[in-house]
Amino acid sequence: MTSPIMARLPTLPRHLVHGAVKIALAEDLGRAGDITSIATIDPAASARATIHAREPGIIAGLPLVAE
Repeated sequence: MTSPIMARLPTLPRHLVHGAVKIALAEDLGRAGDITSIATIDPAASARATIHAREPGIIAGLPLVAE
C-alpha cells in the first residue's frame, strides 16, 4: 500500500531507473568484478541491518534499490 506522502512524490521513469542501475553495476563490477569488495570482504560474510530514525523522514532512491 502506498502512503499518502509517497503518492504525491514525483518518480523517475522506469527506463531512467533501469539505465542508472545498469550503468552503476557496470562501473562497480566491470570485467574484474568489484575488486575493493573482493580484497576486503570475506566471501562467506553476511550482514543484517536495522534502520532506526528519530523523526519521520523520506528515503530517497527506493526505485533504484528495487531495480
